[in-house]
Amino acid sequence: MLTSSLKSLRRLGTAVALSAFSLALPAHAQDAVTIGYAVSKTGVNAGGAGITTIPNYKLWSMRSTRLAA
Repeated sequence: MLTSSLKSLRRLGTAVALSAFSLALPAHAQDAVTIGYAVSKTGVNAGGAGITTIPNYKLWSMRSTRLAA
């Protein structure tokens, strides 16, 4: 009795999984991708980020925007 109910439960789970995959809508790509960054502007790490990281991110942003256009 227990094995037949387990088989039925497995069949039901398989049917639900297959129907979920068949009803899933296809994914569509975005037209544009937005890329950002996180840098400390306050606190102990702000000094190093202000000197080294932020100017380089700004340079990268300007160059990649110019190349994309």
